[in-house]
Amino acid sequence: MSLNQIKIALYALYLTNKFGLKLRKVNDAVEITRLRLQYAETLLSRLNISVEVNGAEKIEHGGQYLIISNHRSIIDPLIVEMALKNKDINSLWIAKKELYNSFFFGTFTRNAGSILLDRDSNLMGSFFKDIKTNVALGHSICIFPEGTRNKDNTLLSKFKEGSQVIAM
Repeated sequence: MSLNQIKIALYALYLTNKFGLKLRKVNDAVEITRLRLQYAETLLSRLNISVEVNGAEKIEHGGQYLIISNHRSIIDPLIVEMALKNKDINSLWIAKKELYNSFFFGTFTRNAGSILLDRDSNLMGSFFKDIKTNVALGHSICIFPEGTRNKDNTLLSKFKEGSQVIAM
């Protein structure tokens, strides 16, 4: 790693945990959405990444959605946040257990509006109950149905079964 890459990684770690701690103090879904967007804008700007959203006019303002995205990069959740900018959509992310325990993402993931998925568990009833409860409260659900980042040369990997169950 170059010195510049190390500096960017340290800044990203700082920013991720700074927003994670801010989010810890918030219970309002609208404020959580606002802070996640602010985090996405700040980090993407620092990384010199601009996001152009095509078709944003097709997303109804304030609608409720099951947002399904491929997962090619670690910044994909930030890109989805940018795509939903100014749409008044309060979404919850499906987040794997490993992210909850991560040094880099743990504080943010636990506080940023996510539903814990323990992929090693044989008992998924509480996971699906959490989703059902939050959908009933008006939340949208965001999921990467490939189950992990797709590092192959394919546009999409095979979807895990859970995304289909959530859709139904």
